[in-house]
Amino acid sequence: MTDVVVNESRFVVDMSDEIKDHALRGGMVLPDGQVVGDQIDRSDAFQIYDTRDGSFNLLVTGRELASRWIAEGFLPERAFGRFTGEDGKELWVLYSPTSLILQRVTACRAYGSLRYALAFAAALFKARILDHGVNLRDGIFCELYGVILPAYTKTRAVADRALFENVLSRSERENLSSPDEMGKSHGLNRYSLKEELREASLTLAPVEPYLENGEILDDFIEGAGGLYATGYLVLDEQYQIYDTGSDTLVLLMENRFAGSLVERGLIREMELSAISVGGLYLRALALSKRFALERVNDRHFGLTAAGAFKFASAVARTRARVPDASLEDALYSEELGLLLPVRFEGDGSQDGALVREVVSVGPFAMAPFLEDVIEHCALIASHPVI
Repeated sequence: MTDVVVNESRFVVDMSDEIKDHALRGGMVLPDGQVVGDQIDRSDAFQIYDTRDGSFNLLVTGRELASRWIAEGFLPERAFGRFTGEDGKELWVLYSPTSLILQRVTACRAYGSLRYALAFAAALFKARILDHGVNLRDGIFCELYGVILPAYTKTRAVADRALFENVLSRSERENLSSPDEMGKSHGLNRYSLKEELREASLTLAPVEPYLENGEILDDFIEGAGGLYATGYLVLDEQYQIYDTGSDTLVLLMENRFAGSLVERGLIREMELSAISVGGLYLRALALSKRFALERVNDRHFGLTAAGAFKFASAVARTRARVPDASLEDALYSEELGLLLPVRFEGDGSQDGALVREVVSVGPFAMAPFLEDVIEHCALIASHPVI
């Protein structure tokens, strides 16, 4: 066997970046006014906290690890705020809305959510474009930036397909097969993705994607600066939603569907980009991932109390503009403050019940809501306003 010298600095974080004990303490006021809550997770190189008001999760690390993520393209420099901790050490903090996932890969479980599974697959694709060989089992799934952040430890490598199987599993048991053990099927490509989803009884709509993974999006987003599609999140006959490996989502709509929304005053013509993909004439809209963009009957974005009132107000506002719309399967855009219906055969009589179900049942509500909050939201939805 040929002797090989391995440069471990290529793979392992400098332990001078190690964060000891609690980098932050509960009750600490950060420079932007947010108050630190509880520690959720910790390792030698990073820690995760929440904020007292439930708005954010905080990923806290030192300069070395944060700088490496930035240098290797996993995160933009603007993702971090910096300040000096109580021990005098410089801390780098990433703020992620609690409605989005920020947790270790080993803790990720889709719990039957197709949207969750596809978001993880897109993040895995993004990470592999940046580094084909880095171990991701010890990584952090950061949904806000659509990427898995490697921790660069000596943890045994696990095949990407096995990581995806674990996310789909309803069990805590892990498939720890290495890339060598899984052979040619160790990666997660378009075909293996569909196969794993099928095994987990998650069904994709019988619709062909508009875009291939890796397709450049400069024509869709003004000033995109080289953003590319990292995976589809929603496939529908009228529209599709794509992750970009950043904090931006791209909504692509069939021209006729977009036109019907413009005619009804739900979207302004000037907000849309006109593009052609594979002979199809589509309209594009870039939206922030910090706001919900999801089907009403296929929810993923975590619901806070403030988010519940926003949703109820969006239902009321939409009903005022389109009295005949069916909202049960509409596309909810929190950023637009509206629902985008795909069917127009409703009367609004069930809007209160719809909101009551969304707020009380979830999924992914951040905490049980008080009955008066639920009823207040239902009341808002039942009174259309301009």
